[in-house]
Amino acid sequence: MNQITDAEAWQLRPSPRHDEAFYAALIEALYGTPSTVIFGMMMINGIVLSAYYLSGDPVILWMAVSIGVINAYRAAAHWAYYRYARGKILRSIQRPFEFLALSGAWATAFSIGCFGAYTVLHHPFEAASILGVAQTMGYLAGISGRNSTRPYITQVQMGLVSIPFIMGLIASGAAAYQFIGIAVAFTLLATVSSVQSIYEVFLSRVFTMRKMEYLANHDALTGLANRYALRNKMREWQAAGHSFFLVSIDLDNFKDVNDLFGHEIGDALLKDAAKRISRHFTASAVAARIGGDEFLILLPGSDIAGAVAVATDVVNDLTLPFVVNNVRLRAGASIGIARSAGLSVEAAMKNVDLALYQAKANGKNQVCLYTPDLGAKYDERISLERDLRRAVENGELSLAYQPIVNPRTQRVTLVEALLRWKHPERGFISPVTFIPIAEASGLISVIGTWVMQTACQSAVSWPKDVGVSVNLSAKQFRRDHDLVAIVKSCLQISGLQPERLTLEITESILIDDHDHVIGTLEKIRALGVKTALDDFGTGYSSLSYLSLLPLDKIKLDRSFATSITTSERSA
Repeated sequence: MNQITDAEAWQLRPSPRHDEAFYAALIEALYGTPSTVIFGMMMINGIVLSAYYLSGDPVILWMAVSIGVINAYRAAAHWAYYRYARGKILRSIQRPFEFLALSGAWATAFSIGCFGAYTVLHHPFEAASILGVAQTMGYLAGISGRNSTRPYITQVQMGLVSIPFIMGLIASGAAAYQFIGIAVAFTLLATVSSVQSIYEVFLSRVFTMRKMEYLANHDALTGLANRYALRNKMREWQAAGHSFFLVSIDLDNFKDVNDLFGHEIGDALLKDAAKRISRHFTASAVAARIGGDEFLILLPGSDIAGAVAVATDVVNDLTLPFVVNNVRLRAGASIGIARSAGLSVEAAMKNVDLALYQAKANGKNQVCLYTPDLGAKYDERISLERDLRRAVENGELSLAYQPIVNPRTQRVTLVEALLRWKHPERGFISPVTFIPIAEASGLISVIGTWVMQTACQSAVSWPKDVGVSVNLSAKQFRRDHDLVAIVKSCLQISGLQPERLTLEITESILIDDHDHVIGTLEKIRALGVKTALDDFGTGYSSLSYLSLLPLDKIKLDRSFATSITTSERSA
């Protein structure tokens, strides 16, 4: 998607009036070849002096003197420009040198036009007039090539040369000179038009080059800097000895939004998120999208508390709902922060990646500052992930069954399937430890399907009035778009009656798209499977929202039930 917005295109389009850098470049072009200009002026002066030598006309001598003065004026202007203005962008510095360049060039043009006209009128068909005509025609031919990037300069120059010259040719009365005058007039009209066309082509080329440079350094979707530009800026700041933080931002729920609603909604969410992120940082910071749903900020300064405070504000902002194409979405974000002091670009990037990884491991909407021990924690987590993959492949996972007794009948009516992992070297590992790893690595889908299949097969051999309850991970519920098909397959393969299976979801699922949650639960219940909400009261769902959900049972969290009891007693 290599496109830029209209606003970005307006900023990239070259304009001497609005773009100081472009204006300065055009002024520099006027002074680009001082030796050529001065040598050319000396050649002109030599030709005029030759005409004086051949004619002995004192007027031509005075013309030579005036051209010599103009030559000195232009030489002084070039010296002053290279001494005081070259490389400076400010328009206030460049503007006086534009006046010096134009006044010198236009004075030269008018002098040459007058020289040609005078020699034709006063020395027709003599050596002096031959020099005058040749000099003027040669100068005219070279003007458009030298200043094609400034059409009005060229047009004024050609007018100052051509008008007095044409008038002299026509007034001479000689048919040959009049023919030359008419030819020069047509040439003037044609060149004035072509110069503008050349200028438009020039602007188009400059715009294309700027656009290519922009796209090479910016993310086409959000308009932020890209990874390439960010790394260059990091190297630049490190070489200059600047202190800064790397702030890595990853949207927590972007993949689910993108999978559920499609790339168009996902792209719109990224653009809105980029705007929210950018408004929390000053102009001195560099914000970049480095891929997918990950953003990286270079935040100048050395105040750790300040960096954490800004990151916290960003998290709070990104947890607020997004409305994209009338769809209400929640993104959330995890943020890692690392200092750059004394580190290479690669080392600093690795540290902020570790901080971000830990922030995501701590749960959603977390901010984590890099500390040296994060490397060891990361290695430990990667080792566990590798072992968990091996456990899935080798069948090391197992289920334990916890009976649930009906308090009224004192009979077991439901058995909850609990996932267990006995590591061959570390022994039993808590689900609190390995479930987040399974969710982050994508293994949760495979594990979740295995748990459901195994639980259903086990329940078939139990008494008919005893059902089985299986917990669904939030990530499994969001990512398995064929979840209903998986449930149906497990029932068919095992032969378990649907009403004996209960699927439990956690309250964290309810903060996602409501229509998707309700739709999926309704499809599951349509199979005859029961649905339950586990540990209600630990999240942010409301009772009014719960009334809309197709649930058979709600399990209250102990702390929530205690708070209700306490409130009633207080009343």
